[in-house]
Amino acid sequence: MKRLVILIMLFIVVGLSACEKEETDLIITRQGRQVSESSDDTFRIILYSEKDIYSDTEEVNIWGTLEYIGQEDSIDIHSGDPYIGFVVESEGVVFIQNMVLQLLKTTTLEKGVVHEFPLRKAGGFGEDDEDADFWRDFYFEERMLFPIGEYQLSFDSGFYIDAGSDYQISVQYQFEVNENYVLEPLLTVRKPIESDSQDKNVHGVKTESVSVSEIEWQKIYETNEYSILSRYVPDNMIFIMIGYIIEKGDCTCTIGARTRYEYIIYSNEEYYDILEYHQKYHNLSCELLYQIGIINYTCSEDGD
Repeated sequence: MKRLVILIMLFIVVGLSACEKEETDLIITRQGRQVSESSDDTFRIILYSEKDIYSDTEEVNIWGTLEYIGQEDSIDIHSGDPYIGFVVESEGVVFIQNMVLQLLKTTTLEKGVVHEFPLRKAGGFGEDDEDADFWRDFYFEERMLFPIGEYQLSFDSGFYIDAGSDYQISVQYQFEVNENYVLEPLLTVRKPIESDSQDKNVHGVKTESVSVSEIEWQKIYETNEYSILSRYVPDNMIFIMIGYIIEKGDCTCTIGARTRYEYIIYSNEEYYDILEYHQKYHNLSCELLYQIGIINYTCSEDGD
């Protein structure tokens, strides 16, 4: 069967110049969100991901690093090209393969210098495969987009130090891709009618729609990306008893209609519903909500 192999151009360009001793590499200049790490007496590898859950319209931003931490000032490694890479699969289907050019090169790694390796597309498919059109679109799409699903990723070394002895170090990680969620800012919210002369025998209060900026919000939590604001809730207000899951697992928690009324997200000079913002960015957790006094939550005996 005739095969069509797709390779990222970076691999090809590097490979053509890799027949002699290699002493340079991409040096890391950025910091990120660490999701996995592995090390021994010789090397340390770290995996970074901008988030755990992406939408199917945004690029997956994942990269790994390799650092020599041994006793010498530097070390020579011997490999094909590249000498470390990624494998990404979902439900047994491989989306990214660690494709290595079969040549021999020597790379010198200086102690304490961190080398960065961004996730890139690489793989192959048969021209007469039933899903050839899908793979052709996937590999030729320049953006790092993935279809909806759960993905298992491994970042693995592929070199040796001493002749005849492969060196192995790797990390694993799982990320998700969901359908794109369009987040709209809040323009209005409900508030009690101040002139309400309601019968005390009637439960609840009457409300009206007002501009969200008219509410006296109090900041209770802040990060570089957003703030959580709160407001006063009358004791006699009645809310629908429904819970929306924030985190499910060893620790499970929900927020309800009262929480969505009392708390709001403020980000980039816009106001957002606290649940809808979480559905977009997955910023909330049981522990965080507990720490700032929004909810109580329970964990199983095996939880932290």
